[in-house]
Amino acid sequence: MELLWDNALGEGLFYALVPSLILAVITMWGKPPGLPTAAFIFVAWLALIFAWWAAKPIQVYGGFPWWGFRRHFLGMLPLPLASALAFSVCSRKLFQR
Repeated sequence: MELLWDNALGEGLFYALVPSLILAVITMWGKPPGLPTAAFIFVAWLALIFAWWAAKPIQVYGGFPWWGFRRHFLGMLPLPLASALAFSVCSRKLFQR
């Protein structure tokens, strides 16, 4: 059970840490980004991760891996969307000007 939690924590950080850092830098330079901007950055990061993963099945099989799209993109989509919502709400509350 401990291995499951370690894997979940590691994967969650992988999917959410880089966009969170990007949004934190944007917030430090100016106004906190809104929900659409935060969601775009998080989903764009997920799309980059998926594109990196999908390159090999496309090269090997010659076709788009729709099963992988459902599993690795759509299945992980709630994490970036929830992270974007949490970041947007928290940054608005912390940095009200």
